[in-house]
Amino acid sequence: MRARAWMPPGWYGTTAASCRRPTHTFRSYTAFFSGEKLRVEDMTIENDAGPGAKAGQAVAAYVDSARAAFDRVRLLGNQDTLFCAPLPEKEREKDGFLGPRGLAPRRASAQYYHACEIAGDIDFIFGGADALFEHCTLRTVDNGLAHSWVTAPSGAAQGLGFVFWDCDFVSDCPAGSVYLGRPWRPTGKTAVLDCRLGAHIAPEGFAGWNDRTDTALAGFAETGSTGAGAGERPGWVQAFSAAEAAALLRTARQKCRMETTERITE
Repeated sequence: MRARAWMPPGWYGTTAASCRRPTHTFRSYTAFFSGEKLRVEDMTIENDAGPGAKAGQAVAAYVDSARAAFDRVRLLGNQDTLFCAPLPEKEREKDGFLGPRGLAPRRASAQYYHACEIAGDIDFIFGGADALFEHCTLRTVDNGLAHSWVTAPSGAAQGLGFVFWDCDFVSDCPAGSVYLGRPWRPTGKTAVLDCRLGAHIAPEGFAGWNDRTDTALAGFAETGSTGAGAGERPGWVQAFSAAEAAALLRTARQKCRMETTERITE
């Protein structure tokens, strides 16, 4: 099954409901998922608005469910492909959060992605959810950008953030041009555990958010990486011990896997 959205270049996600006016990030989605429990299997969801530098933000999947599980799903796009809700508490620019949850109270979300392919160019996995990605392929699309970022977490300091285990980070982008993540909000977290990294991954691994100076508040961690993109990271990227990584993975599985995913083996 395939879901697909097409938007004219420069319209930043135009829909019939928006009547020829820009919809901004959170009304640009191809698919919006809400409710208490969600399971999606064997599906492709694509937003083909075009490269982020030209088309702007164009979400393929806006996942707002309290519990969500995606199994063997392809999420394809460019900038902001997968939004793992909730939104941050406050927007940084006027109307930045226009969309189905812009004025709603923020609620926690636990999300699980198994054997999925997620593709994009700028911050293509972002948001404030606690999310576990297992056996996934994270593909950075080469759109000729100087730099790209895979994740842009925005969760609270006490949260889990994004956890990747046994995943493949692949791309045709130039060597050293792609970062594993940068904090959309200062306390965002991304952990990369036992993953295979292509040569496109930058030597620093992670980056700050533009010119902000609070990167040290972010919770970036990595351990067990292999491949051409693996290497020593800056001091503000935590290097987990094997025991710490195992504990984090155990916590992520307990929090993010739903009862219906228990049949998925390790």
